[in-house]
Amino acid sequence: MYCSLPPASQFIEPSQLCLDTQFHETLFPDPQFPNYFHRLLIFPYPFTCCFFPFIIFFLFLFFPPAYPVTRRQVISIPQKTLHSSLSFIHHPAFLGFASIFLQEHLPESPHHPSLIRGKHRREYFLFLKEQKLIGLTDFLTKFIESRLGLQEKAFFFFSFFSFFLFFFLFFFSFLFFFSFFLFFFFFSFSLFLFFRHFSIASIYLSIYLSIYLSIYLSILVCSLSIYLSIYLSS
Repeated sequence: MYCSLPPASQFIEPSQLCLDTQFHETLFPDPQFPNYFHRLLIFPYPFTCCFFPFIIFFLFLFFPPAYPVTRRQVISIPQKTLHSSLSFIHHPAFLGFASIFLQEHLPESPHHPSLIRGKHRREYFLFLKEQKLIGLTDFLTKFIESRLGLQEKAFFFFSFFSFFLFFFLFFFSFLFFFSFFLFFFFFSFSLFLFFRHFSIASIYLSIYLSIYLSIYLSILVCSLSIYLSIYLSS
């Protein structure tokens, strides 16, 4: 089964995939393939692509292809090479799509596939699914749906956890504040009855109220910040 890569300058990722799979004729059925493959062996594409994946985006600026690249064909990719979302994004066969996605959604940093994370990772998976890659349709569908399913489960879990944490902190901080308020209220009232002087009792009461009100507000703000951070990160 075959699929077509985008007709852009991303001609390097099929070359790396070609060197990895050892099926050169299948990947490059073009009659000019031997010259093209010879050019790949002259320039250090495999080494740089292997150890510095981000350089793959810059190489075509300095080493243009031997002939115009308009269409390439790529065989199915073994599932063992894609064990996580990060390896999927950095896989040589998909770096061209990652570059196009970054240019559209993150034009300020179009050469860093590591930025595809969080909500951008979900958008990137959907973007790949919309490309309808013929040779990889089944594999992409299973992989992407499994990853999206995990993301949705994680989003539900973190949302529920953050809401529970917020409710827990809010409820118990309120009980904490209210109990100490009652305690120090009766304590200050006893001082008032004992000393028969309202100023001392009011000073004690105002001090204790200010301390525990600040503690209560700080707990409330922390719980809100935790909830918002978890919600926005997911």
